[in-house]
Amino acid sequence: MATIQRWDPFRELLGIHDAIGRPWRRSALPTRASSWVLPVDVREDENAIEISASLPGVAKDDIEVSVEHGVLTIQAKTAEADEAAGDGYVLRERRAGSFRRALRLSDRVDAAAATSSYADGVLTVTVPKLETSKPKRIEVTVS
Repeated sequence: MATIQRWDPFRELLGIHDAIGRPWRRSALPTRASSWVLPVDVREDENAIEISASLPGVAKDDIEVSVEHGVLTIQAKTAEADEAAGDGYVLRERRAGSFRRALRLSDRVDAAAATSSYADGVLTVTVPKLETSKPKRIEVTVS
């Protein structure tokens, strides 16, 4: 029994695009020049904004956190391994070197009161909100 399907030319184009790109995706290996973004999570509650960044294998002394002109910047570096020819690598995907990530902060935070901690490869930066930006409950009275 055959089913009738609506013809979608775009689905066919995507299939062709996928088939053409497949051989390159299988053989492509990450290179040092490939882009790499420091992964972060940003959470917000009524009191603060919390930024968590994954920095596995980075020593505490190699991390720098700063806030300037409303921009939070996280900079870090990992030890560069010697890359002599014949060093035995078959595949090398772990990132080495220096990197940075900048995030624009809201005007509703107190950047001067920001704190940071580092545990188990995760950097956590907490930036409290200004008192004026916190929601205020107004009691309704009956007259």
